[in-house]
Amino acid sequence: MHEKTDIDPALKEGFQRCGCQLVERLLPRIVLIPEEEDSIASLIKFADEKRLRICPTGTGSSFPANYEPPEDLIFILTTRMNQLLELKLLDAIAVMEPGILAAELAKRLAGTDLD
Repeated sequence: MHEKTDIDPALKEGFQRCGCQLVERLLPRIVLIPEEEDSIASLIKFADEKRLRICPTGTGSSFPANYEPPEDLIFILTTRMNQLLELKLLDAIAVMEPGILAAELAKRLAGTDLD
């Protein structure tokens, strides 16, 4: 199993410029929390430049305890992006951010024709 190591300062700076917070307690896995949608777009461009792969994760994601991610893999934790953005009842459309939990969505749709 990997020991906790520091991440290259240039990568840290790049992640911050993208608007992502690095979760240091999960090193050597690189776990980032984007501040907003634009942060994800910036991060995708940055990851492409640095030849990094991205794995979106949330509270429903799990990995075996002995899982050692590849060095070029970064995880995006989207749980803070949990808002219902638009609800069009007549069209049966709900637009939401990627981190919304199914239980939270069900709660917000309760009492509508979409529940």
